[in-house]
Amino acid sequence: MKNEEQRMSTLKRLEMLDTPAEERFDRITRTAARLFEMPMAAIGLVDESRVWFKSRYGFDDLEVPRDQSHCARVLEEGALVESDDTKLPKAKFYAGVALLMPDGTRAGSLSVMDRKPRGFSKHDFEGLGDLMAWVVSELRSIREAKKSEALTTQRAFLRDKATIDALTQMHNRPTIMQLLETELTRSMREQRPLGVVVADLDHFKKVNDTFGHQAGDAVLREASRRMKASVRPTDAVGRYGGEEFVIVLPGANVESAARTAERIRAQVGASPVMHGKTAIPVTMSLGVTASAFPERVKVEQLIKAADEALYRAKKNGRNRVEVTT
Repeated sequence: MKNEEQRMSTLKRLEMLDTPAEERFDRITRTAARLFEMPMAAIGLVDESRVWFKSRYGFDDLEVPRDQSHCARVLEEGALVESDDTKLPKAKFYAGVALLMPDGTRAGSLSVMDRKPRGFSKHDFEGLGDLMAWVVSELRSIREAKKSEALTTQRAFLRDKATIDALTQMHNRPTIMQLLETELTRSMREQRPLGVVVADLDHFKKVNDTFGHQAGDAVLREASRRMKASVRPTDAVGRYGGEEFVIVLPGANVESAARTAERIRAQVGASPVMHGKTAIPVTMSLGVTASAFPERVKVEQLIKAADEALYRAKKNGRNRVEVTT
């Protein structure tokens, strides 16, 4: 038929074919059957070789061959009435209007059927046209909701891509530093402590040199997973660079921050990381600091203090937690 390629493109974009029944459409076919006092009604979408019914009332067929349906003629003519028609095995009367989409194409039809011949007035067609507009409105509503959902998903993906470290699925360096800045501002406003931990995987260069970079990536991913499992939902963990991490602990003083750091250390080193059949031992050194009030500090000061504590942890044998002095 004319504009068939465009029509099929519009139909595919609806993403409605072979989807489950929905009350919003079943309500329309029930209304059509009751309004016109007919035993059957249907919303049919015309595919390449079939008519598939998004909603049907009074019969069980989910689809029929396109060449055995009146829908093809409805698409051509826009509307159709057939009475005393032997082509339909279950109906002697058919009245249908095309589902006219915003781009001018016809996606299918809304029809009512009877088991006996009967008349259908111009006024009846106007009523059926109103119901057709209802169907199209529902189709557009669903389409717009899907577009909105897709846009939201895309935005979330782009946001995550910009803020999440791809390898470890942690906050990346700019994001964790921004979170630290935000939490420090809040902690000073609310006059509560803020714990900061800087952590480093021990001898990570040796892991890469001995087992290869893919094994090193596996160690980073698993160590990151173990770290995130060791902190509260309100805490933030980020990859600071290479094998170094920053943990932001809102409300934690130096003692509670040290306990969290010790829990992380124990969890990361609890068992080797498996890469294929290779067991790779992993340990972590951590440096801990915390803001204290009424003293005012800057982010750079907290990072420097935690980094100095981390240096002592490495100097004193690694696989340990040291607290700022």
